[in-house]
Amino acid sequence: MRSQILALVTCSLVNAWGNDGHSTVGNVAQHYLNDHSKNVIAYLFPEYNGTLGTYDVNISTATLDIPNWADLIKANKSYAWAYNLHFVDTFDAPPSNCSYVDERDCPNNRCVTGAIANYTRLASCDAYTGLPKSDLQKDAIKFLAHFSGDITQPLHV
Repeated sequence: MRSQILALVTCSLVNAWGNDGHSTVGNVAQHYLNDHSKNVIAYLFPEYNGTLGTYDVNISTATLDIPNWADLIKANKSYAWAYNLHFVDTFDAPPSNCSYVDERDCPNNRCVTGAIANYTRLASCDAYTGLPKSDLQKDAIKFLAHFSGDITQPLHV
């Protein structure tokens, strides 16, 4: 009986990462940005005030929430293509064989590790994708801030 109660109590904690976790990762990352990166973010996001964003359910107005954006857009059908970018499924056999192989685990870079590599490149150059450079860079920065949190979660990797 005691173990069943413990299981029920811990189930509610599983979702604890959510918005708070992503905001925390974003705000920690903020401290490691150089001045040039901060200036680029300030240029692309006029509402930037020195923090990548926090999530507060008590605030009804839109605030800068870069780290949580990729989760907030999941319901938008135009971003359905991004679903698999939030995680990577490794095809290994723990505990005897724990490994990650790009070609096997992230075909066509359609996983979180491939997304981080892709959006790092897109955030720092003007690759043509049909979007104006500033919109492309904004999306790349928002995805990077989010996926940097996703890749640290055990259930995402």
